Amino acid sequence: MITRQDATDENEFHAEGGCTVTVGPRGGVKVRMEIWRTNGAPKEWKRNDNVRTPVKYGMRSYSYVLWPSDAHLWHTRANCPILNRQKEGLES
Repeated sequence: MITRQDATDENEFHAEGGCTVTVGPRGGVKVRMEIWRTNGAPKEWKRNDNVRTPVKYGMRSYSYVLWPSDAHLWHTRANCPILNRQKEGLES
């Protein structure tokens, strides 16, 4: 989940269901991360405190990070469960 500060300052967002680790039947590990990059300046409303940040994924997929209505659908690179798990594995 992202905060209002994340929606205005971050350059990279990860879709909540897009970061997965799959272990195959023979033990192969496949890491998939759906990384959306900021594609313009965020628009902030003063009256109702909403933020809309345009984002891009790949060559042709565009969308918006809408805060607070879509905050539960996104997380930042710092809060990614896969990257945090990899960091913990390297430190141990």
